[in-house]
Amino acid sequence: MFRDIFQAHIAPRYYVLALALPVALFLGAAVIHVVFFDVVVTPDVLPGVIEYPLFLGFVILFGGGLEEPGWRGYLLPALQETYSPLTAGLLVGVVWAGWHLPLVFIPGTIQHTLPLGLYLLQLVELSILLTWLTNRVEGSVLPAILLHAGGNALLNYYPVGGVVGVTTPLGLGLLVAALTVAVLTLVIAARRSLGADRPAR
Repeated sequence: MFRDIFQAHIAPRYYVLALALPVALFLGAAVIHVVFFDVVVTPDVLPGVIEYPLFLGFVILFGGGLEEPGWRGYLLPALQETYSPLTAGLLVGVVWAGWHLPLVFIPGTIQHTLPLGLYLLQLVELSILLTWLTNRVEGSVLPAILLHAGGNALLNYYPVGGVVGVTTPLGLGLLVAALTVAVLTLVIAARRSLGADRPAR
């Protein structure tokens, strides 16, 4: 089972999707931020593009990417033996949110600065998205690791104020709104199966 969850021989488009989806969500939120809230893009406060692989690699090796073998590699398939993929994804999201909850109360963490409700909702919604992605690749957690790490790394590159801009109630709210649209679209299209009944091709 351990070997199966790290299966690397999957369709390349799922690796591309895992990296591209966070970019699309961040850009969508930023466009709404600029167009409707009279703010400007701030490229001068953003890190250089060359630094992104370093951020990505750090999160994969030392950050949130390390969580995925547990959440999507072990807990998700265990729950899917009893529950529908949608229900299992929601349950993993609730447990995942609870796992992160103590960080909200620790000064100095990025979670401490975030609006609590939006932060927890983001985790539950992201869990549904990661459930679909993991099911589509027959249980490999590698795309989930990339998507998880990419989302964390991109916080530094939010076009309106960088990490400071995206952690404001408005910035995070717009990002969660973009994620909500993506998740609702996915649930409507995939229904409760979330890709589990279709092989990765």
